[in-house]
Amino acid sequence: RIGSLRSSRAARAFSRFVKKHSGGGCRFSFLNYDSLDELVDEMTTNKLDLAVIGAFSTHVKTIYSKLKNSDIEYHLIGRSPICVVVGRSNPLYGRTEAVTLEDLYPFTAVQYGPTFSDPSHSLLHETGLSLHTAGEINVTGAQIFFDLIAETDVIGLVAAWPQAFRRYHEEPSTWIIPIRDCELMAEYGWIKPRRTILPELAQEYLDILVELY
Repeated sequence: RIGSLRSSRAARAFSRFVKKHSGGGCRFSFLNYDSLDELVDEMTTNKLDLAVIGAFSTHVKTIYSKLKNSDIEYHLIGRSPICVVVGRSNPLYGRTEAVTLEDLYPFTAVQYGPTFSDPSHSLLHETGLSLHTAGEINVTGAQIFFDLIAETDVIGLVAAWPQAFRRYHEEPSTWIIPIRDCELMAEYGWIKPRRTILPELAQEYLDILVELY
């Protein structure tokens, strides 16, 4: 029973995990949550074996404290920079040099996740781009996020090393570019109730997940 704060990498890892085990009987679940508070409530009532979470560098101390107070273990997977992703219709497609935040001002930006209920989860908000972009589109799922990037000239921000991004998003219709003047970082980890033992299959899922970071 796996939870996630709408992480596309967590979802991709789950798909690969299920593919490996779909030949036999299985009872798996993968649930997305809109807020850390909701996810923690589910975990403290023993409804999840583990969950994958992400946090911006500006909020990690608050999240550490919240998890500790709820008697939940946190295990760091890694840290990633913020990059921009564009499609073939965007003039930045194919660029090999890093861009600046100002280079992104002329474009409409798309983002996904619980940005309405929790603005601090918004990359546009945290980088300051929400004050400068030509427009803003909010969606609730990763699929439509990447579809819009691939099919229009909008931009999207992701927290990923470029080489890692290509391991979980292999579409040639999208192009990832580093942002050289963005100091914000993202941190990813997994959590579980402190007094529970991680199931063997959950560890197998984690092994697949870590390869995508």
